[in-house]
Amino acid sequence: MRKWRKMAVGGLLLAMMLGLAACLDGGNPQEVAVAANLAEVAVAEPTPEPTPEPTESEEDSDTSTAKETDTEEIPPESEEDGDNTTTEETAAAEEIPLPVGLEQAVVERVIDGDTIVLTNGERVRFIGIDAPEIGEPGADLATEFVRNQIDGQTVWLSSSGNDRDSFGRLRRYVWVEMPTDMDDSAQIQAKQLNAMLLAEGLAVVWTPSGGQPTPLLNPTPQPTATAEPQNIGIISAPNQGRRGQDLTITFQGEPNTEYNLSVVSAAGNTLTADGLGTTTANASGVATWTWRVGSRTGAGNQRAVITGGGVRVEHTIQIVVN
Repeated sequence: MRKWRKMAVGGLLLAMMLGLAACLDGGNPQEVAVAANLAEVAVAEPTPEPTPEPTESEEDSDTSTAKETDTEEIPPESEEDGDNTTTEETAAAEEIPLPVGLEQAVVERVIDGDTIVLTNGERVRFIGIDAPEIGEPGADLATEFVRNQIDGQTVWLSSSGNDRDSFGRLRRYVWVEMPTDMDDSAQIQAKQLNAMLLAEGLAVVWTPSGGQPTPLLNPTPQPTATAEPQNIGIISAPNQGRRGQDLTITFQGEPNTEYNLSVVSAAGNTLTADGLGTTTANASGVATWTWRVGSRTGAGNQRAVITGGGVRVEHTIQIVVN
């Protein structure tokens, strides 16, 4: 801007000098007009020169610089050192010790309402109870109850001291949950399967023949009103039978109570002869069954089992083949 102003002042002085010279030289009108025009041009403000826009390369350079300035390398977060073991893993690693006299096992399968097989091959017979045999009334219910409770599950076993029965089976109390006190009545009723079967009416208290009574650990108390009368039992029954012979068993029970008679052959099969099954005792409590020995029945001892009214009575009949 200063440059243009200096040129304007110089032009003005030049025009004045030319005009003065023209006047002195005789006042030529054309020369005077030229001088005047030069003066006006000299005095006029010059158009400022436009500021040049930055080139594309300069913009890229500035942008690149800005990006380089904004971009800072962030160091990775340092991993915390130390023990990363979770609380759950620590707890799982700690084993709860078994109470004295208790062993842990896994059930492979359920045979019936009072016998199971463990994954180690051992068979276990429940202590102190007797559930219906397969084919007898109530057997399916007892077996299904046990299966729903422990089939394929972990169980806890305790003994009464007499370790095995005459068949080599382990004699055990079976617990569906590990008890903290095996003498606690509340835990027995809630966790011991032997007591649970009694409470559900799916088994009866049982004492091995020829041995000392095996008391169940605090079994479910039975109401006094339903206690078994002393006269309940078999009135008459044959000790021996032959093919084609009619056999009769007479039983003294409670009046108007249903009782069932099932007969198991020496081969372990439950007989289906007419006359066997469920009948109702009369007003005096007497129940009678009569059936015929099959013509193909094999020799050996048959086992007659009477159940009902909370009792179970067995009688052996020897079958003789001529």
